[in-house]
Amino acid sequence: MDGALARRLIARACVAAGFTPRIAYRFSDPLCMFAVIRAGLAVTLTPRLLAGHVHGAHVAAVEAEPARWQVYAVLPDAGVRPLDEQLLDRLRAASGSGGSAG
Repeated sequence: MDGALARRLIARACVAAGFTPRIAYRFSDPLCMFAVIRAGLAVTLTPRLLAGHVHGAHVAAVEAEPARWQVYAVLPDAGVRPLDEQLLDRLRAASGSGGSAG
């Protein structure tokens, strides 16, 4: 997926969840992106295919019924912070499923 499309999809998902994302970083290299996440400086949404290759970070499923896309929030492995939990709650609420952390 190209970067512009991904940005639009993420922005649309966040607006549907009731908030405007504050996008501070943009990465074309997933290894760099995950390093920033592991450092606790960011969270992201990623497709299932890439989520299976994330090491040293917490990956939480964001599911919707009927399942059209499986999206995962990638968070620092140090644990889910209160702000991260708010993001996950809003995304789960927007999906209509309640979802589950993984």
